[in-house]
Amino acid sequence: MDRRPPRPRAVRWASLALVAGCTLVVLVCVVAALRGRPWALAPGAVAAAIALREIRTLHRL
Repeated sequence: MDRRPPRPRAVRWASLALVAGCTLVVLVCVVAALRGRPWALAPGAVAAAIALREIRTLHRL
């Protein structure tokens, strides 16, 4: 019987970079919207949706 502890999961650096980049885009879009450019909320919403999808994918692994 194998008594070794389970191996830790590897970090998916590309996914982590994607989430960090999307977070940065969302923050920039929110600041732009607060400064009077409401059109900036559209790309911010897309970036937030992509980040949430990637986070859900990472949780499944």
